[in-house]
Amino acid sequence: MAWSTTARNHRPLPEPDLARRTTALMVVDMQYFDAHPDFGMGAQLKGAGRFREAEYYFSEVAQIVPRIARLQAAFREVEMELIHTRVKALTRDARDITPHHKAKGHSYLPGSKEVEFLEEVAPRGDEIILDKTTTSCFTSTGLDLLLRNIGVDTLVIAGVDTCYCVESTVREAADRGYAVVLVGDATATSAPEIQRFALNELDNDFCVVRDTTWVLDRLDRLSPSRSKGAPAQVVGRTG
Repeated sequence: MAWSTTARNHRPLPEPDLARRTTALMVVDMQYFDAHPDFGMGAQLKGAGRFREAEYYFSEVAQIVPRIARLQAAFREVEMELIHTRVKALTRDARDITPHHKAKGHSYLPGSKEVEFLEEVAPRGDEIILDKTTTSCFTSTGLDLLLRNIGVDTLVIAGVDTCYCVESTVREAADRGYAVVLVGDATATSAPEIQRFALNELDNDFCVVRDTTWVLDRLDRLSPSRSKGAPAQVVGRTG
């Protein structure tokens, strides 16, 4: 599925080629802080008697978890890179967290449940984990250097929140010259109209927005079981 881009006088972006050696799946912030209703953000809203404000968001998160898990399984099947990001302080007192996080009472303390990944979409083996303290996955990490070191020029992005960390990352990735596929039905935000607006604004300007099935169909063509007897191509990994 493609999301309809609002009318603009420009040429549509080409669909990226999901080549095995140069494409990575990046799952943004699927951690207990903002992806589980009983911890972090959800717990804060419950304590303030405002959880109804987040009911739609968490219901959407529950819907995208199995889609992200399917994407991860498909990338693992064809031995393509997976990158997991999360917001996590470097210090025990979270003094390195950005001021706007501190103002909201967010700490992301090392060792806390809030910085753990949801079990259903957690990293496996030597998959790459990046800890950050900003909305963009680039700003407070070495992501750009990492991607260049491992030869990745195309990112498939899923996770939360569409209008915050996901959108910031997509925009910065495009500015740095990466091709981006944003998996629209594997992201979530606070309201359906906001989700539609965000996807429409990003599509064909900073990325192409596609759905989970679109990505899975293209990865299926790379599966060793579909290679008609040809030996499976092994993707080299660093580390």
